[in-house]
Amino acid sequence: MSETTARVLLFASMRQLIGRSVLELELGPDIRSVQACWEALCQEHPQLRPHRATIRPALNRVYVGWDEDVAAGDELAFIPPVSGGAR
Repeated sequence: MSETTARVLLFASMRQLIGRSVLELELGPDIRSVQACWEALCQEHPQLRPHRATIRPALNRVYVGWDEDVAAGDELAFIPPVSGGAR
């Protein structure tokens, strides 16, 4: 990871949509919040955009709001709703 990137983790259906679970996202003056990171990710992978309403963002393993600041070296996860378990 470089000095200007954040690590993005994708899970479940979102991982399946793009075929990867880990991405590096280049941060910049306009990409400093969780929401801006999501928008940048959707620019590159538009098939993710419809999932915005159902996912929760986490920054460095803590759930956060969409307006939270992201810094280089951070780990940002977009977590879809999960269900399941054994009966």
